[in-house]
Parts: sequence; structure tokens; C-alpha cells
Amino acid sequence: MEEAIDILKIVRSSIQNLIGESHIRIMRSLIEITNVIGLKLLQRTLKMQSQLDDVRALRTQQTQGYFFGFLAPAADWLFKIKRQRSQNLTN
Repeated sequence: MEEAIDILKIVRSSIQNLIGESHIRIMRSLIEITNVIGLKLLQRTLKMQSQLDDVRALRTQQTQGYFFGFLAPAADWLFKIKRQRSQNLTN
């Protein structure tokens, strides 16, 4: 059975020791490659605002990490999202 691949996940620790232009060039190349072959790139293990700023500047398609919240069942996240949306509507 052939499995379809639609997302390439990059764990930040695998590239975090690269500094400056090396890190940026590798990330830009990965983003370009995934765009060309029709994959989404997911940057994992974001823990700080500065890391999120970096991946946003590079236009990474998807992100995940403890910066957004800790692991929880889907029902808990749905409850949080619905509560937040209802608060936004009342403000």
C-alpha cells in the first residue's frame, strides 16, 4: 500500500545550531522545495515568540509547539476555541 505524503515536519532542534544565514538559507530552501513538490512545511517545537517571528518571516506554512499550548485532547482545544470566539464576539 502506498502512503501519501502531504506534510514535511521540521523539528527545530535539527537545525537550531545553524546560525545566521546558514539557518535562513536552509529554511528557505526547504520551503521552496515543499512548495515545488506540493507539500506543506510544518515547523515544530516553537517555544518562544522570537521563534514564531522567525518562521513567520520565512513564511512557513504551519507551526506547532508549546508556545501555542501544551498537548491536550481535541475536545479541550475545541472548547477553548469556542470560548475565545464567543468572547471576541461580545467585545
